[in-house]
Amino acid sequence: MISRIPRLLVVEDYADDERLIKRALQRMGYDMDVEYVHDGEEAVERLCGSGSALPLPDLMLLDWKMPKMMGAEVLREVRSSPHCKGLVIVAFSSSDGEQDKLQCAALGGNAYVVKPIAYQPFLAAVQGIITKFGPGNRKKAVSRVAVVQLSDAHQA
Repeated sequence: MISRIPRLLVVEDYADDERLIKRALQRMGYDMDVEYVHDGEEAVERLCGSGSALPLPDLMLLDWKMPKMMGAEVLREVRSSPHCKGLVIVAFSSSDGEQDKLQCAALGGNAYVVKPIAYQPFLAAVQGIITKFGPGNRKKAVSRVAVVQLSDAHQA
């Protein structure tokens, strides 16, 4: 039996963070099919609109603060689609606000990760996300909501 390459959808409006994610995944040697969209409207179209005919990703890394459509709105739309019920969604934000974390959990997010600023901590955070919420841990990840702090990502 041939196993397929895991799929990751990254929703990120900030080009520097997109480059950091690309570099982090390459540096860690993850063999993943990574698709990037640059705002919440694109993400909803990809997952719930005409793009929903494409294979569903195993994991979505969702920037929480974006123009056009905020992460909370994306999460609400995606979770309302029967097609996306089992999708693992990790919100990724520079905001450490309790309100954002609670909102993410209430809307069905699997985790809320506080974005580190420096490259090495960022690398550790991305590795922590893939380790905790990648396709191999999908069932466990869907069953709980976690707030992953930077210190958690270092332990992964």
